[in-house]
Amino acid sequence: IDRGNVERTDTFVNLGINLRDSGRVRESLALYEARLREQPNVDGYFGYSVALNLDGQVRAGWHYWEFRWLRQPSLAMRPRVGIPTWNGQSLAGKTILLRAEQGMGDVLQFIRYVPALKALGASVHLGTFSALGTLMRGMKDVDRVLESTDVAQMDYYLHVQSLPRVF
Repeated sequence: IDRGNVERTDTFVNLGINLRDSGRVRESLALYEARLREQPNVDGYFGYSVALNLDGQVRAGWHYWEFRWLRQPSLAMRPRVGIPTWNGQSLAGKTILLRAEQGMGDVLQFIRYVPALKALGASVHLGTFSALGTLMRGMKDVDRVLESTDVAQMDYYLHVQSLPRVF
């Protein structure tokens, strides 16, 4: 590994984060856009996604948000479920498993997409934290809440934080 290259990459990624966090989002975006062409970097693309969303460029921001799966700790937690990810395919007569990802707040934030999935003809199953199971079982459009030991046949799966990207 060329340590000098790694350090330069870390420097521009950290500078982009600092610019973004200090309210200089446009400068952060310009830095990422210039440097990521030369030095593609998972952490850089992830930082870019946050800056894009803060700037109101949500379509691109949610697209780049998927880079979270190439970073730790998400990389180690990537699912091995053996079914395809839903990326907008027809859901008529299909079953989709929505998976909780980071925390209970994210489930509560993104569960609002369930009626849209139902409108596409899906049976919606939710794998969530046990503390939310009772609440989620009371949701009109959630067909089934799965416990970690449940086995069910699914056509697709998606993490709740990926719903905005697909929609």
